[in-house]
Amino acid sequence: MGSFRGPAAPAPRPPHDATLEPASSDPGSGGGDHAPHRLLRRHLPELAVPVVNLVDMTRLLRQLMADARTRQHAWIREHGTDLPEVTDWTWTA
Repeated sequence: MGSFRGPAAPAPRPPHDATLEPASSDPGSGGGDHAPHRLLRRHLPELAVPVVNLVDMTRLLRQLMADARTRQHAWIREHGTDLPEVTDWTWTA
């Protein structure tokens, strides 16, 4: 029985400099302004702010939902029915 050699190795990647776009011919722009890695590095802090805000909003929403479940559970144990905001809810579309 033959031996298993595993999947073929991936093709080698080109050198890093070969993947960059050429610098702009516009003398007013610095060399490499259009290089994808530099654009990303320059804008990364701006992109991170919405992500941090989204994480905070998600954390807040999870806490609000946990508090609502706790409140609903306590109400049911005391009154034997759902909260009035649940039983009186109607679809308003």
